[in-house]
Amino acid sequence: MSTTTTTSEYERFHIPAEWVAASSCFLDRLKPMEREQLLERADIQSFKRNTILFRAGISGDKLYILKSGCVKVFQLAATGREMILWFCMPGDPFGLASVPQMGPRLVFAQVRSDASVYCISRANFLDFLANHPRVSGELIGLLLGRLYLLSDTLLNSSSESTEEQLLRLLVRLQHQCGRHIGKEICIDIDLTQQEIADMIGASRQTVSSLLNQMQERGILRIHRRRIYLRPSAESS
Repeated sequence: MSTTTTTSEYERFHIPAEWVAASSCFLDRLKPMEREQLLERADIQSFKRNTILFRAGISGDKLYILKSGCVKVFQLAATGREMILWFCMPGDPFGLASVPQMGPRLVFAQVRSDASVYCISRANFLDFLANHPRVSGELIGLLLGRLYLLSDTLLNSSSESTEEQLLRLLVRLQHQCGRHIGKEICIDIDLTQQEIADMIGASRQTVSSLLNQMQERGILRIHRRRIYLRPSAESS
């Protein structure tokens, strides 16, 4: 019986540098003066878990930046099933695409865990960008990174197995909200198996079975709805 490291199970899934850069905290990429002048234009509001912040098809006149908590961005399929696009973590802006032209929202945004949010009106946001053109470049990079993510996900959904899509998702979440704890990497968000399934277009039962198999292989463990990746573990 041979023993091989499972590092390759994760490392073979390339995450584009453009998306990794775009997924880093937006507020941290601003200069102190830029951040201060942006946030002084904002109102801070608190929202409880499951609150819908905006819906697809409704005109949008605000930009949101997450201060604390977690927000889920998703669309609805014709069947009514959620198709989760990404999760916003502290420092992430959302609701951006519809603000410049005040067009209809393209997606839904729902509070995943109790959240505090910076809310910036369209007028204040456009005034800020007019005086800080460098930030416009940062926002364009963020939008392009998200677009790349969605196109990459769509491409891989037709060419990869469900297990490969799940592994790729775990690697992406590791980059977005991973936290090193010893030799493990904790994906620091309490995802349900249904939410994981909604991110890769699989059934909850399939995801449950695959996660159990991965635990048996020793490449991850699940504790209190947190997934701990073990990139340097070994299995037989």
